[in-house]
Amino acid sequence: MTAKAGHGVGRSSGAITLANALATGTGAAAGIEMPVEAEVNIVASPPGTARTFIAADSDSPLARATLHAALERFFPGVAVEAHLAIRSAIPPARGLKSSSAVGGAIVEAVGRAAGVATEFEGSARLAASVALATGQSATGAFDDAVATLEGGIVVADNRERVVVRRGEFDGGLCAALWIPSKVHAPSVRWVEEFRREQEQGRRAAAAARDGRWAEALELNSDLVERVMKYDYHEIRKELGRRGAVASGVSGMGPTLVAIVDAEHLAKVLSGLPSRNGVTRTVPLRGRSGSQVSP
Repeated sequence: MTAKAGHGVGRSSGAITLANALATGTGAAAGIEMPVEAEVNIVASPPGTARTFIAADSDSPLARATLHAALERFFPGVAVEAHLAIRSAIPPARGLKSSSAVGGAIVEAVGRAAGVATEFEGSARLAASVALATGQSATGAFDDAVATLEGGIVVADNRERVVVRRGEFDGGLCAALWIPSKVHAPSVRWVEEFRREQEQGRRAAAAARDGRWAEALELNSDLVERVMKYDYHEIRKELGRRGAVASGVSGMGPTLVAIVDAEHLAKVLSGLPSRNGVTRTVPLRGRSGSQVSP
C-alpha cells in the first residue's frame, strides 16, 4: 500500500423494510431519498501514531468501529491520521436504516480516500460485519446496507451475505412516513421473539423473493406489530381504504410507511397519525440513485 493521504466522500440514503431478516435470515429493503454523506480526510502519520478524529455530532461506537475497519481494509499497514464527519437526514433508531446508511457511507468514503474503486456489495459486507460485531444489528442487516448504498429494492440472504433479488417499485409511487418521536430498542434484544415467528417470516421473505413487494410489506408488518406490540392494524386498514398500495412498519419501527401514488397521497397523509410524531413524504430511490417518485 503506497497511498498515505487522501480525501473521500461516501454517500448513501435511508431505506424502508419489506421483510425483516430477524425471523429467517432473509431480508428485503427499499431505498428512499434521505441522504447521508460521510467525508474523511486522511494524512500520513509517523509509524506507530495512527489516530482518528470524529466530529462530535458524528461520533458513535458504530462510526468509530466502521472507520477503523475501513482504514484496516484500505490502508493496511500504514499509519495515518483520519478525520471523519457525517451528515445525515435520517432520524436515528426509527427503523429507517440510519446505522446501515452511516456504515456504508464511511466505508465508501475511506475507499475513495485511498483511491480504490469500491463496489456497493463489498462496502455493504464490511459495514454489515462491523454492525454485527458491535451488536448494532443481530443479523448485520446486509440487505439494508446494500439498499442504502445502491437504492432500489434488495432481497438478501443475511447469513451468506449475498443478494438474491433486485427490483424496483413501479413508477409514480412514493413513501408517506409517520415517524414517531420515540425510538426502538436494538434488534439484538428481540431475536428470540422474532424466531418464534419464522412461519410468518418465511411467507414475507417468499413474497419478496417473488417480487410481490406490497404483499411482503403487509405480511412483515403483521409479524413486527405482534412482536413489538405496535397497534397499527386499524390505521393500516384505513390507509388502504384511502388508496395506499401497501403499508407497514419499517425495520424495528416505530416508523409507519405507506406506499402510495400521487393521486391518493393527500388522502393517505391525512390518514396518518397527527400526534406524537411527524409525517413526511419522500421519493423512493431507484437503483444508482434515480428517483421513482410521482
